[in-house]
Amino acid sequence: MRTCMFLALLALPSPALADPAMECSEMATQVKVRTCLETDKTRTNMALSRAFEYARESAADLDVSTGRYSAVPALEVG
Repeated sequence: MRTCMFLALLALPSPALADPAMECSEMATQVKVRTCLETDKTRTNMALSRAFEYARESAADLDVSTGRYSAVPALEVG
């Protein structure tokens, strides 16, 4: 089972190899590259905000179901 999980992780693209400038490399000028990168940054921040909200809702559900009320504060601190 661990071998399958390890191989699945290797199949995923590595964030360390991601290069935002290469995603916008088809742009002709530095101004267009900057605009492209700013757009990507905005979309990334929106996606992270949505993911954090989903995690917060899941933590709140966990707190309610367990009655311990420690998941949300842990998420907020971490």
